[in-house]
Order: sequence, then C-alpha cells, then structure tokens
Amino acid sequence: GKFFPTAIGIAVNDFLVKHFPAIVDTQLPSRADVVALFQATGLRLCAHEIVPHPVAASWQELADKLALRADSFIVRLPAAEFEAGMAALRAHAAANSAEQITQELDFFVFGA
Repeated sequence: GKFFPTAIGIAVNDFLVKHFPAIVDTQLPSRADVVALFQATGLRLCAHEIVPHPVAASWQELADKLALRADSFIVRLPAAEFEAGMAALRAHAAANSAEQITQELDFFVFGA
C-alpha cells in the first residue's frame, strides 16, 4: 500500500511554518534536489512516499519537546521568534484535545 500525508501531519507542518517561519530553511534540499543529486551519480528513483512519523502524544508534549530547543532548526531561531512561536504553540495545546502528533517524512528508494 501507499502512504499518504495525514491530516494531523499536515496541520503540524502548517502550524510550525506559520509560528516558526525561520524553520523553513533554504539549507534543506528540495525533493527535486535530492532526486537530482542521486540521479547525477547514475541511480534512478524507484519509489518516493511520504511516511508519517510519530513525534509526540499531544500538542502539549510537542510544546514540551520544542521548549528544550534540542532540534537543530529550533536552536537557530532568534530568541524573540522562538518565544512567540512557543507562546502560540502553548495556547494551541491548551485549546486542543490530545491527539498524536506526526511529522511527514520523505522516503526515497534509489537503484541502479
């Protein structure tokens, strides 16, 4: 079967991009860049799917994890942007019921 982005995965991504805009970092290659890099070495793309990956049991748990600033992108945020984003995330967590938070990851398979 195929994997498809989940509604919560899309919601988490949209929320983080909105409230932590510097997370969208041009240092990360696009999907097209990843494919081009491997194709340049003679490999071909055999498959690409979006795979949901559990990150936290709730929005509150996500806020608690992000508050540690252990993520390489979160730690690079200016303090004011980080605090504003965390305030928005905590408010969102307080207003929403517990639901598992997932992140959508790209899964590529390349072959000769």
